Amino acid sequence: MAVFRRVSSIFVMAMLILAGPFPPLATAQEPASPAPASRASRPDGYDVGAAFANVVWVPLRVGWCGVSAGFGLIVLAATVGTTRAWVASIFDQACLDKWLLNGDDLRPAPSEP
Repeated sequence: MAVFRRVSSIFVMAMLILAGPFPPLATAQEPASPAPASRASRPDGYDVGAAFANVVWVPLRVGWCGVSAGFGLIVLAATVGTTRAWVASIFDQACLDKWLLNGDDLRPAPSEP
């Protein structure tokens, strides 16, 4: 058994060493598009307000995510897994949405003329 383990570990190490210097074979992929240009203007009152709002928003969000996840686990255990989709939707709404606010979230929409 020790001989098999030693031979198999040497084989795996040899394969990793041989595969190391070769580039990945993903030449058919298109080059990555450049990142969209960010807003170059100076921060305004909405950006500053969003930064201050994050001081309160993020801890509340952590608490809400924890309570929702705990409640979801209790419901999942109580129903023996039959409410999987409902618990997943609760988790999605509580924990997977946007966590940080920015100035665009607080800025009013431009009015139509």
